[in-house]
Amino acid sequence: MAFSLGLHLGIRDGKASRIGSALVALSGAAFVMEGIFPCDSGYSELSRSGVAHGVFARISESAIIIAPLAMSFGLKRDERWHAYVFYCLATAVAATVLYVLYQLGLLASWKGIAQRILIAMPLIWIEVMAIRLLRLS
Repeated sequence: MAFSLGLHLGIRDGKASRIGSALVALSGAAFVMEGIFPCDSGYSELSRSGVAHGVFARISESAIIIAPLAMSFGLKRDERWHAYVFYCLATAVAATVLYVLYQLGLLASWKGIAQRILIAMPLIWIEVMAIRLLRLS
C-alpha cells in the first residue's frame, strides 16, 4: 500500500497516476483483509469469513488488474516511463484474460496454478515498477 504513494509521486502525469496508485492502494488494503478473513476449505464461500474473503479477493484482484492499465495512460505522458507502457498494457490484458477464464471455471482442472499465476502477474508488475522507481530516484 505504501508503494502506491511512491508510484504516484514517481510519475509526472497527475490524473492517471492518481487513479493507478489509488487502485494499487485499494488492492493492497483488500489483500490484507483477505488475510484477516480466511477462506473456507476448497475456496467455497460458506461461512461469513469465507464470504468476506471472497469479496475482498475480488476487490483486490480487480483493482490490481486495472491498475497497470490506468498507469499506462500516465506513462505515455512521462518520457522517463515510455518503455513501460506496453508492459503495463500487456500485464493488464493478460491478467484480465486469465481472470475471466478463471471466474468462468474454464481452468477448473488448473485452478490452483491459474490462481497463483493470476496473483503473480500483478505482483511482478509491482516489482518491475518498484525497481524502475528506485533507479529513477
